[in-house]
Amino acid sequence: MTERGPHPTATSNAAPPSQGPTLRGGLPSLELNPEEVALLRAFHRVLAIVPREVEADMLREHEANINDFLVLEQLAEAEGRRLKMSTLADLTALTVSAITRIVARLEHRTWVLRTPSSEDRRTSWAVLTPAGTNVVAEICVAYERSIRRHLLDLVLPQERDGLRTVLERVADVGSSPTGPPV
Repeated sequence: MTERGPHPTATSNAAPPSQGPTLRGGLPSLELNPEEVALLRAFHRVLAIVPREVEADMLREHEANINDFLVLEQLAEAEGRRLKMSTLADLTALTVSAITRIVARLEHRTWVLRTPSSEDRRTSWAVLTPAGTNVVAEICVAYERSIRRHLLDLVLPQERDGLRTVLERVADVGSSPTGPPV
């Protein structure tokens, strides 16, 4: 018979573990107070629920997802209804690789056309087609209806400016090459 070591409930002569992080509900926490924990949990739920629900609505109505909408929206608002692929990635906060896949999918649907740059062979442009121009208006209405139902109608008018200010600050710091101020 092989020896398996002490039973898990057996006492040990080993030194107690060093003082580490405090436990919050059984989980380690270094600095978060209960209000911050509650805020983060609510934030994580919103990050999971709102995009999922909005995307489900858009897929049901137009077979287009949120990233499709973001790309079409940026192209519709751009001068000449065209943008460099890298610029499109920056404006949507997506990677160039993701933009390439999205544009290929939209190109297959004839909503976008990818064209090479005449100045730089390494650069491609995404161009909104007439079919894309027609569908972007419909998708925009569906997106706005969904985002209103799942988010905007739940934020009181007097809360909107404060919430927008906080979200812009977080987004600005997250997009800063130097990170948050020290």
